Amino acid sequence: IHPYRASPEGSLGFSSKTRFETFEEEIQCLREQIDRHNDEIDIWDTESGYINYKKKGSSFAQAKYLSRSMLVEHAAGIKGIAYFKLTQTEPGSSLFGGLIYSGTRKKRQAFTALKNISRLLGDESIVFQRTEIIKRDDLNYPLRVDIYSKGKSQIIVYWIIRPIDNKKIDGKIDLRIDGVNFEEIEVYDVMGFDLKSEAWVMRTEKASVLKSIPFSDYPIVIMEKKGGD
Repeated sequence: IHPYRASPEGSLGFSSKTRFETFEEEIQCLREQIDRHNDEIDIWDTESGYINYKKKGSSFAQAKYLSRSMLVEHAAGIKGIAYFKLTQTEPGSSLFGGLIYSGTRKKRQAFTALKNISRLLGDESIVFQRTEIIKRDDLNYPLRVDIYSKGKSQIIVYWIIRPIDNKKIDGKIDLRIDGVNFEEIEVYDVMGFDLKSEAWVMRTEKASVLKSIPFSDYPIVIMEKKGGD
């Protein structure tokens, strides 16, 4: 499939007429139709990319879109992703921006983001478990939290579901998710920015409360600190 869409979390295409609200709902419907004929057929995204169709995109906007869409598609059960364009051949923003510039081989922001996601979550022992969409009074947009397991440990990846643009959004929140427990945490920014994080964990009987964790409209990764349980 070629699942181009305006929002990484939204339904396919740019039409408001679709009966689905989320990407996962649409892929689940497709999965059910395929399974009626052959449940061994995988779904692949064989042409992905950030469509700069309103000429508003920058390297940063592209990185937000591609990092969020990679994680959303993995959560929806997409087997693999192939990008439409890996090399940026034009000097300015084009309809489809590449991940590196031809000639100079300078890496764009999306290259760094996808490399860090692969480094942090690419281990075969890391298994996606579930997604929670949390609406909070202190945030203007829903917070998406993807929960993974690695052996007995847990990993969460989260971001606010905000329209893609060039702005750098940041802040700090406290977060509790039932059934998710940490001893000590390490926080990773997939864009490679220095978070200067002072996040810490308050333990309760049913869950950990993650205190003063950074958030943005691109993925932040939290996992058990190395050497922790």
